[in-house]
Amino acid sequence: MIIRFTLNNEEKTVDVPATKRVIDLLREDFDLLRNKVSCYQGACGSCSILLDNCIVSSCSILAFELKGRTVVTAEGFMKTEEYQRINHIFQKNQYDPCDFCRWGKIFAIHEFIHSEEHIDSDSLTRALKGNQCNCSSPTLLLSVAEQIVKAEKKINTGRKHERTARK
Repeated sequence: MIIRFTLNNEEKTVDVPATKRVIDLLREDFDLLRNKVSCYQGACGSCSILLDNCIVSSCSILAFELKGRTVVTAEGFMKTEEYQRINHIFQKNQYDPCDFCRWGKIFAIHEFIHSEEHIDSDSLTRALKGNQCNCSSPTLLLSVAEQIVKAEKKINTGRKHERTARK
C-alpha cells in the first residue's frame, strides 16, 4: 500500500505492507533509531512519537494509518526550540533519563504543555503515567516537568498576547 505523510517536516511516500508497524517503518525504512522497541504493547513509552501533535505509541499503530498525517520523531523534535528549552531544564536539574524512557517523558511533557489542563501535580502525574522507569526518580521527574510546563506555558501565553496585539 502506497502512503504519503509528513515525517519531521518532510513529505514522504512509501510502499508499506498492511502489517508493518510504525516503529518498524521508522527504524527500518528511515533509520530513525532514537525511538526504541521494547514492549510492542504500547505500555512502556519507549517508542513514543507525536502523531498530529499527540503522543502515541508507534508500536501499536500500523504504518498505513499514517496516510495524510504528520509524524514527529525524537530526531525531528530535537531540532525545535522547545526541545532545547526542555533539555536545558533537564541539564540544570541534573535529570538524565535513559534512552528507553527519555522520549516518552519528553513527548508527554510536550503534549501537556499544549493542552488546556491546569498545572497541578495530579494532572501532570497522570500525563506522565506510562513513562515511569527505574532509571530516575519519579519525584525529580515531576519537579522537572512542573518547571518545564510552567516555563513553556508562560512563553506560549506571551506569544498569544503578541498575536492578539498585532490584530
